[in-house]
Amino acid sequence: MKEFAAKYFAAYRSLYPKVLRKCAETMGVDPNDPKVATKVKARAFDNVRYLLPAGTGTNVAAVMNLRDLRYMVSAARGHTNPEIRAIGEAVFTAGSSVCPTLLKEAHPDTFEPRIVSIGNSTEPVTLKSWTLDGVERVKDFVATKYGMTWNTFSKHMESRDHRQVPNAFKEARIEFDLIMDFGAYRDLQRHRRCDQYAEPLTPYLGYEVPDDILGTELEAEYREAMELIGFYDDDRVVNDRDLLQYMVPLGYRHRSTFSMDLKELYYVVELRTKPQGHISYRRKAYDMYLGAKRVFPELMPWCEAIRPDSIGEHA
Repeated sequence: MKEFAAKYFAAYRSLYPKVLRKCAETMGVDPNDPKVATKVKARAFDNVRYLLPAGTGTNVAAVMNLRDLRYMVSAARGHTNPEIRAIGEAVFTAGSSVCPTLLKEAHPDTFEPRIVSIGNSTEPVTLKSWTLDGVERVKDFVATKYGMTWNTFSKHMESRDHRQVPNAFKEARIEFDLIMDFGAYRDLQRHRRCDQYAEPLTPYLGYEVPDDILGTELEAEYREAMELIGFYDDDRVVNDRDLLQYMVPLGYRHRSTFSMDLKELYYVVELRTKPQGHISYRRKAYDMYLGAKRVFPELMPWCEAIRPDSIGEHA
């Protein structure tokens, strides 16, 4: 497996300077100018990151209360993936030095069945379900708990600015099936107030070609690198699907389900459609906004979604 990972990293190193030049040309700037170099490099990285194997190291920081820590440690210690089990054990050891009483019951939890599939949708974004009486539930919350008419509440929402929407929007929920490159999924999965369900990462849904590479002289080299994944079905490499996920590049498509209330949807859409973000997840977030707007037209007028017409400049 290290041999294949080395090939992906070699392709990454080969393409990066070429994509950097292409991005500089597209942006009409000199990549050597220190005033713009960071923005050009960020855009180039957004393109070539698709080549990185999913197992590429990533730093993660987590902040949580001790109760959530106990649940996380139990789940990690009982996970099917050996790396996650090892992380669970390490966190258990470190946490036990601080709060031994609470974590002493954090036994490995193997009860939750493993997700194998979440459906067979082929669309990038599929509106799967929503609270059928969501509008009525929100309006009832506004009337009974806030003591406001809907007209008064609507005027109140017009003065919202960039503040979070009120808790009344928790009364309506919505669920989407998403197919996106795994790099985009890794960005969106950070949203903790979403219930998320994910299939194992495989190459069977195909891969994305980044905007700045699609249709250029670099596309053939990019595709050649992505298709190194041909080894995936060779049992002589490894027959453990948990471990094979590490070798699938971030540009391969992945299927997941995101379920949330409208308060969280507002947050996700408004944050993840900003032009400073990666174009891949910006498109998914905007499609989620359009889906919510279709089924909850009275609840979405105040959502400040930005349509991803083009790749924006990174801050």
